[in-house]
Amino acid sequence: MKHRLQRIIRWAHIARAPVELPRSLGLYFHALERPDHRAFTDVIGRLRSAGYRLTGDPADHLAAKDKVAWISFDDNYRSWHSSLKLLEQLEVKATFYVNTWPLRGIAGPTDSIAFFDRVGHQGERVALSVPELIDLADAGHVIGAHTHTHRNLSDVPKTEAIAEISENIDRLRQVLSTEVEHFAVPFGLHRYFPPSLVPPCQDRGITTIAYATPGMQYAPRQPLALYRTPWRFTRPADENWDDLRVDGRAFVRLTGRSPVG
Repeated sequence: MKHRLQRIIRWAHIARAPVELPRSLGLYFHALERPDHRAFTDVIGRLRSAGYRLTGDPADHLAAKDKVAWISFDDNYRSWHSSLKLLEQLEVKATFYVNTWPLRGIAGPTDSIAFFDRVGHQGERVALSVPELIDLADAGHVIGAHTHTHRNLSDVPKTEAIAEISENIDRLRQVLSTEVEHFAVPFGLHRYFPPSLVPPCQDRGITTIAYATPGMQYAPRQPLALYRTPWRFTRPADENWDDLRVDGRAFVRLTGRSPVG
């Protein structure tokens, strides 16, 4: 019943969606495993054919006046490192929002399993190692924070939520020997990120906060907040493309949920 209702809601939004995509797009992915390389190559080609300049820098995306598409990835997957050659061939830079709990060589096997269960990943269940994370940064990609263990920050006391964010930032700073300025909300939606957590993020040097809320691509620019729509390799490319056209701002404001399921 839930999935049927989601399909009806999505169909209603698609039916009245603008024909033209917004000038500024934010897309995010999770793992990038070898069977998905062709689909990823296709979406990058689609974006370029539609006239979008690609960026991997959240600050550039927030400030851009031209037609731009920002590429990002969430969680922690070794497949990102395995795909470095593909990203280089496609001349794509991205933001990688990294959870530090499952780092390979640091996390125990039980923690690693628990992490992939938490994010619902059923593909290759192997996280990055510290040297591989450094390789991503050295290749010119942006490394952002995504909390230490990928918890729902609205379900824990404020002190625990701040600790989740702070430990993640501190570990990334230690590994990368650089500041960490960008943060993505676990599970993406505003309802999973209490507004009271914004000031503590800013206090830790965070300058942008990325949400994963489909239907918000047409939202006016505002300081700090970035909106992204997921691109799901399990769905046809045309369905993903249509999701980018959905203007679901009213639905999101009223329900706090995704207008495309």
